[in-house]
Amino acid sequence: TALRDTDIVAEIVKRKGIEAMSHVLTTKVDIKTAVVILEGIRNCLEVGQQSFINEQGDNEFALIVEQCGGLDTIEQMQEHENQQIYEIAVEIIESYFQVEEVDLDGDADDMLLQF
Repeated sequence: TALRDTDIVAEIVKRKGIEAMSHVLTTKVDIKTAVVILEGIRNCLEVGQQSFINEQGDNEFALIVEQCGGLDTIEQMQEHENQQIYEIAVEIIESYFQVEEVDLDGDADDMLLQF
């Protein structure tokens, strides 16, 4: 997915590539493999953001990552001891998923309620 060719990425996603990459991240993989997989997921998400937005305005590929448990795994990787894995995980979450703001000072007026 390094070239981010829309047709190639779409075919990878169609053939359950996001699910497969997300699953591999749950297994014991070496750092290099984890980095390559995270970059592959990030590239899919980038193509999704550019070309695969549904009627609700959501990145269809991000929805797949969420539905297959990939987001949970990527969130856990924010705790990884390897700096590169940590940075890619944070970048993926901040770029392609809504980050919930935590109100640390307890000021309820600053909180946004969503229904």
